[in-house]
Amino acid sequence: MFSGITAGTGYAYSVSGSGLIQQDGVSDVDGNEQIDISMLPNAREDFSMESLNLYPNPARNFVIVSGVQGELKYSVLNPAGEILSSGITENSRIVFDLKPGMYFVRMEQNGLFQVRKLMIQ
Repeated sequence: MFSGITAGTGYAYSVSGSGLIQQDGVSDVDGNEQIDISMLPNAREDFSMESLNLYPNPARNFVIVSGVQGELKYSVLNPAGEILSSGITENSRIVFDLKPGMYFVRMEQNGLFQVRKLMIQ
């Protein structure tokens, strides 16, 4: 399906398409949607967002990001996908003032990203 991709090498990717995602999370696809995936070699082959972790979780007003080196861009989102805050980690910390509940933290470095669920007490 993809040519020129070396096993074990990190790649950034983006997905775009159209269609309707219903509130229950089920896709309404009529067969006319088109999804484009473009892959570019990652600048750091040793970088892996899979080892990224947030703790403590559940948290109160901050989390520490472990498993990666350097600064990360982050966004804190509510379950509806609205961005509540964003910034760059400071000393591997993300500080926030959120009401108790479930949130998502999207973290990005070198064009790669991961999303982690975050519970606030």
